[in-house]
Amino acid sequence: MEAVHTGSGSVEGPRLPGPGGTEAPARPPPQQVVSALLAAMEDISARKPEVRPPPDDSPQQKLRTLARLAAESPNAVLRLDTAGTVLYANPAAAPFLAASGAAEGRRVPAGWAALIRETCDFGIARSEEIEVGGAFYDVTFAPVPEDGYVNVYAQDITRRRRAEDAAREASRTLLRSLEQTIAMVARAVEKRDPSTSGHQQRVALIAVAIAAEMGLAPERSEGLRLAATIHDIGKLHTPAELLIRPGKLMALELELIRQHPVTGYEIVKDVDFPWPVAQMVLQHHERMDGTGYPQGLEGEEILLEARILAVADVVDGLSMHRPYRPALGVEAALQEIERMRGRWLDAQAVDACLRLYRERGFAPPPA
Repeated sequence: MEAVHTGSGSVEGPRLPGPGGTEAPARPPPQQVVSALLAAMEDISARKPEVRPPPDDSPQQKLRTLARLAAESPNAVLRLDTAGTVLYANPAAAPFLAASGAAEGRRVPAGWAALIRETCDFGIARSEEIEVGGAFYDVTFAPVPEDGYVNVYAQDITRRRRAEDAAREASRTLLRSLEQTIAMVARAVEKRDPSTSGHQQRVALIAVAIAAEMGLAPERSEGLRLAATIHDIGKLHTPAELLIRPGKLMALELELIRQHPVTGYEIVKDVDFPWPVAQMVLQHHERMDGTGYPQGLEGEEILLEARILAVADVVDGLSMHRPYRPALGVEAALQEIERMRGRWLDAQAVDACLRLYRERGFAPPPA
């Protein structure tokens, strides 16, 4: 068989007989081979690269940019001379100037002029919150001493200021409601035990005075005051006959009374106080050597506020009449806390209390 020339340039050989005389299948044709390539070219040797002008960094262009930024600013931008005359004001400054009684080419109020002079004298920027026509502005005075003028930037913060004032008033209202509720609960406790009338209020006054003598922060003292005012709230669940019984209590009865810190904690633990009031109520009968109740805490394990509360509670409790004993008086109470100092009661709280009574003549007013 003769070779056959194909259109692709390949050659197919003769078919050979296979086993048994049959004709063997032809081999697969070889892969196609590219025999030609078409290319297009353009002469660009005469083409010139695009040339962009350099950015304008001239002082005049910078001034134009700054002027545009000032003109488009949503906040008031002014330039004043040292006498307080308005040299420039952007459009956003119009209501600010109108409310202050000034305009471009006129002087700002005398109070501003004093701020401007001080700014120029010290040569540093300063910020002030200024009320203008019932609106509040955060105003920054930035001196430019070499040119003899002051740049003023004023941002209207009226909405933010009013929101802050509203939040503060809401907080005060909430605190007043909370205090009224606490006072009502304290009265409910005393109704069940008339012999301790005014005890919680007096303990609160003593505790806050001790805290101030120890240098406790006022915000912490406020939490202590609230806790002291309701520290015996757990006695609401104590049988009234145990609270007013004049004789000695049996061990089981005494144990029932000793449950009042835990009961008080359970009553107030879910109230979202900004202070650990529930823990103060729970810990006010703990003792420094671990012999107190209900948890047997000792030393620094006891909150400082609870340690102060414990001293105040002992002083008032011993000073006043109880169904099971007559009043011992203040001096006897002070001698008793001296005896307990360091072992049962916090030494610093005891020392502060003794200074209050013996050196400063402290005496809590009748609650």
